[in-house]
Amino acid sequence: MSGNAEVDTLLALITQSATAVVMEYQKYGQDVPSLSSAAEHPIDSASDVLQLRKALRLLEGACNHLCDMLEAPVTSVVKRTIRFEPVLMGVAVEAKVADTLEQHPDGLHISKIAEVTNVPAHKLSKVLRVLATRNCFLEVDTDTYANNRISYALRSSSTTKAHDYTLVNQSGHLATTQYWEYLQNPDFGPYDTVNKSAWTYARRVIGGGTYPEQDNFFGWYAQQVRPVTPAVSPQLHDP
Repeated sequence: MSGNAEVDTLLALITQSATAVVMEYQKYGQDVPSLSSAAEHPIDSASDVLQLRKALRLLEGACNHLCDMLEAPVTSVVKRTIRFEPVLMGVAVEAKVADTLEQHPDGLHISKIAEVTNVPAHKLSKVLRVLATRNCFLEVDTDTYANNRISYALRSSSTTKAHDYTLVNQSGHLATTQYWEYLQNPDFGPYDTVNKSAWTYARRVIGGGTYPEQDNFFGWYAQQVRPVTPAVSPQLHDP
């Protein structure tokens, strides 16, 4: 298959999978919400979303494949190497930016956000501007930010628990940055048990050896994350 023909195939796959995603949203009686909206959709906290996830995986895979085809290889390498989002999302979560903006749906100037969060304004503005370009938070005016569909899920009270998952991701990010050292460590690298994982290595070895030997990610996660909210299922009628 030629490159041009492959592009056409990928475009058709993107259209097909995106259409399937829209249909899954509409099963809940609502259209796909705009990213600029901070309203939650019933599907956000649903558990019966297997078909949605399958369609999204196909869509994401086709989009990534298409971009990799059309970009210069060095661009793809750089994109895979430089990942700011986990660190910046961690800043937003720890500073409770989404909580602050919840009281200001029309937006709040960075100087006021910095005052509430106790983060230097000139640095917080860079964090939020990068996140806004990644569709997390909305810059409604120069240096004025509001929540959007993605950032709204970072609130401490979010029913989607994205706040908890982001905290877990911070710990996971530390493990990924130490993965080569983990592989070379004779006490961890050769083993496949949960107590010898890269995550445990990062928590115990990089953290000064204070992490208990018998503990692992699952035990820590159970202690950190709030109980799961009962899932919301679509209201489907019998034919």
